[in-house]
Amino acid sequence: METTWSSASPTGVVSIIHPESHFTEKKAAPLRRQAYLRLRRHWQFINELRLFDVHNLVQYGVHVYSHPQDVPSFTSAASLYHPQTATDSLGHDGSGPLPGLKDDEGQWDRRPHRDRIQHVEESVLKTWKSVLENDDTPWLDTRMVYTVNTDAAAVLEKLAAAPRMKDLDLQFSRGWDESIDKKKGYFDVGWGHPDSWDDVILQGPHLGVSTPMIKQPNPTMTSNKDWIEIDLEALPADFIPATAYQPNHEMPYNEEYAKWMDLNGDWISARKFYRVAWRQMAATTGFRTMYPALIPPGTTHVNGVITAGMASSLQDQTSMLAAGAFLSSLLSDFVIRSAGTHLWPSLIEKTPVIMDSRLTRIATISYLRLNCLTSAYAPLWKAITDEDWTFNTPIRNAKKRFHAQNEIDAAVALSLNISVDELCTIYRTQFPVMRRYDQENLFDANGRRVAPEIMKLEKKLREGEELPEEKRTWTHPQSQVSYYFEYPFTPLDREKDLRAAYARHADGIEK
Repeated sequence: METTWSSASPTGVVSIIHPESHFTEKKAAPLRRQAYLRLRRHWQFINELRLFDVHNLVQYGVHVYSHPQDVPSFTSAASLYHPQTATDSLGHDGSGPLPGLKDDEGQWDRRPHRDRIQHVEESVLKTWKSVLENDDTPWLDTRMVYTVNTDAAAVLEKLAAAPRMKDLDLQFSRGWDESIDKKKGYFDVGWGHPDSWDDVILQGPHLGVSTPMIKQPNPTMTSNKDWIEIDLEALPADFIPATAYQPNHEMPYNEEYAKWMDLNGDWISARKFYRVAWRQMAATTGFRTMYPALIPPGTTHVNGVITAGMASSLQDQTSMLAAGAFLSSLLSDFVIRSAGTHLWPSLIEKTPVIMDSRLTRIATISYLRLNCLTSAYAPLWKAITDEDWTFNTPIRNAKKRFHAQNEIDAAVALSLNISVDELCTIYRTQFPVMRRYDQENLFDANGRRVAPEIMKLEKKLREGEELPEEKRTWTHPQSQVSYYFEYPFTPLDREKDLRAAYARHADGIEK
């Protein structure tokens, strides 16, 4: 890059295909600044169609440079899969639905559209800075934010003006180092069902969106994918998930774990508190990028998980709970996946949150009911709601959990002044895997998600036929509980559900 810039004449133009790392790595600020000033065209590609001799997951770009300007001014488009998309988008009239990452058929979206094209200048870079950088970072040094269309960029600009997580003064922990602390002897590999949360060492796959125990490792532990989904409907009140790491309490296990400072200035083990936990690294094109869940006191985790919380009493955990609720929302996930795959505290602190709002209370209670699956959460539930926890307190049914998460998404959007049309556009264009699952997953008359084995049999039927009752019974491999799936089998419409929740809360009516 520098060689071609120095070799070009004052009126020369240089076009280079190269990786995008200088736009996203914090230490590359000097090179990034000079690139912004010289850029005229920026087309970012993902080689999913395997058109070129580049790994299909590698992001790269076509960059057209010229002489440096006083301020940046260039045309940009991201998440392109074919060169023709960029060419045709430049002359598009703006008609038709907005493109996303995938089209309605689940194929990589190659549709040209005028709104794929973003003109990047000072105001855009300042928006990117507000999403990604600290206040003292020069706006010319900001890392690049990737949005697939201008409507998504407009939502991002709105969210960039909202209050941030950093204002909550949360404390963070990366837990045990999966390599170093294992070598030191604080824990070792080995499958087991802990008798207490004090013996639980969580890994990323344990965590789902608003679900602290969505999977557990199989005893075979043959690979990092050898995990089984947990049956939330049959979950005992005292359930503790199986783990693949076991603690060594002969070591100073508690003394050496991460500590947080309380209001008195004393350092206390982070594991004494309820915390929001999430996977440290996640795919930006997957079902979700952010998987935030509440974990109970006593629990530790390896550095594939990061936690946030407060060293304070149960009654003073409202900020932590609001953080968890907002982080579980589609809009926070959208901000995060626009910025990168490593979900460090510095990125999480830049995400939006609103405190002291009726809508925040709605989102928080829904978040609690999705997370408080066992009696380990009873003290927190009691402290926040002044109600005793019972087996019926958490939401266990799959369809009801779907509705509850949409309640959170709608309440968060309303609190951030994002319209329901904008919220649905983000869902439609930024979350293709979620949208495909919503189209493919079926739920029975009792709100249970139909097991994949039953769905396979269903697909083989002729139109109008039904599976006999004996073929609609399925035993959950984790709980060994048998379920009978009752017709009709139907998908759930997330956009319709989001709009209904949005309208309900906009009118001030709580569910």
